[in-house]
Amino acid sequence: MILRLTAPGEIKVTCPPRLARQHLFTFVDSRKDWIEKQNTSLMAQDHWRNRCARPGESYLFLGDEYKLRDGMTFLKKVVVEFDQSAEQKTLWIHWPEHLYAAKDSEEGRLLAWKSLRLRMRTEAEKVLTDRTRIYAQQMELRPSELSFRSQKARWGSCSSNGKISLNRRLLGAPVPVIDAVVVHELSHMVHMNHSKNFWALVARFAPEHKAADLWLGQNAHRLLAV
Repeated sequence: MILRLTAPGEIKVTCPPRLARQHLFTFVDSRKDWIEKQNTSLMAQDHWRNRCARPGESYLFLGDEYKLRDGMTFLKKVVVEFDQSAEQKTLWIHWPEHLYAAKDSEEGRLLAWKSLRLRMRTEAEKVLTDRTRIYAQQMELRPSELSFRSQKARWGSCSSNGKISLNRRLLGAPVPVIDAVVVHELSHMVHMNHSKNFWALVARFAPEHKAADLWLGQNAHRLLAV
């Protein structure tokens, strides 16, 4: 028998067609603790995956969690700002006075979502460019091109002609995690494989690369696609 949680509160069991129903119930009941744990995990993932720029939502920026809040600005456009001054880091969406009354309308939240993602995209490309430049200099390498994407599974890539692509979702990760991905892709400019020499080069410039892989595996669902 195979037990899966397909969504929070939804269980799917695959079993032989002639299996007695009582055996099925006993099997599910024996996995009650596992079901509760997985259900809690799925609910937490939905909290991160279903964000739409509403106050109270959480966003990661360089490994720190920011709570989204609405504010007001004297400027004529929506402004997105990271505030680290308080104990609880805040991601502000500051609204112009003439738009504030409509901020909770469908059009208002769409504007907030567009503005937030644009700011995140801009910050991601700035951070990733800076980290790539730093490590390219240290490793004495010159990528022919640096581009950005927002993929679900791949954090980066490097072509045989030195073109490097990095995932904007990495903006939410701690800097050592970002650095490990950058070093990984730069190392492919020297070794287009995953040989011992490749991993030795990665370890030389990103000694915590294994911990970085673990962090990404555990937190990928929390990273915003921009």
